[in-house]
Amino acid sequence: MKRILIGFIIAITVFLAVGLLLPDEMHIERSMNLQEDRQHVFNLIQDLTRWKEWDGISQIDSVIEEHFSDESKGHGAHYAWKSKGKDGLSGKVTLDMADDSNRINALFEFDKMKEVALGTLQLYPAEDGTTKVQYKFSVKVSKNPVARWMAFLMRDKIEQKMNQGLMNLERVAMQDHAKEQQAETTPTEEPLEMLQDSLQEQTPPQDAQEDSLENVV
Repeated sequence: MKRILIGFIIAITVFLAVGLLLPDEMHIERSMNLQEDRQHVFNLIQDLTRWKEWDGISQIDSVIEEHFSDESKGHGAHYAWKSKGKDGLSGKVTLDMADDSNRINALFEFDKMKEVALGTLQLYPAEDGTTKVQYKFSVKVSKNPVARWMAFLMRDKIEQKMNQGLMNLERVAMQDHAKEQQAETTPTEEPLEMLQDSLQEQTPPQDAQEDSLENVV
């Protein structure tokens, strides 16, 4: 029993000591060229109601409850979510728009972390019409070794979610573009309705047609 207790104390000591040696900041950066124009991508990113279609960080766990601010677009818009289960990663994201329309800052607050993480999406329009999106995620970790271990263990999952998020962003943007093109090329029913109305106006009433026939006879 004594040996087990000593072993447990040693394991805890090593755990805390290693935790203190882990980095005090987590910084992840990913980028991807999207086959869409900058304005289209920007409009998609600044609308928080569309984030669940592409963003992965705020969807790490199954979301069972979500709330949006009255204004879901632009500076100050925020989105809060509650994840499934007691081990779920619930949190909130708030947009902090820069004066430059090529950059969107997102402040992430997670229930299990006291620190506020900063996500930055920088857009670089290219001459060929594509858009380079640079996605950065950084958070300053406290000196608490447990918090540093948590950040260390979450890093791989966040990296995967960022990569998937950029691919999802391109997919959603292309789907939106395809829908817009389809709406522009699909003929509307309005011309047909106008033609029908015109024919009805030109066709005399049934009574008038009968009177005309009587006069001919």
